[in-house]
Amino acid sequence: MLDAFKPEIIAVDEHQKLLKIGENTVFVTFNKYTNSFEGQIYTKVQDKYGRFINEFVTGVTGNSEKEVIQEALKI
Repeated sequence: MLDAFKPEIIAVDEHQKLLKIGENTVFVTFNKYTNSFEGQIYTKVQDKYGRFINEFVTGVTGNSEKEVIQEALKI
């Protein structure tokens, strides 16, 4: 695996985790109602004012945190 795509932890607490994977940001959390892990993938884009912002790309779900991160790596 390339080092550019190795997940880097930005922030973590007991309910959620924020990861940096390459140029993408992944927010992973556990949904107690569906009993599964969910991940939202954001990518860095430049808006019309020249600012760099995180834009939502897609969401992924899985049975484990590792599964969600692996799906995010594929995207």
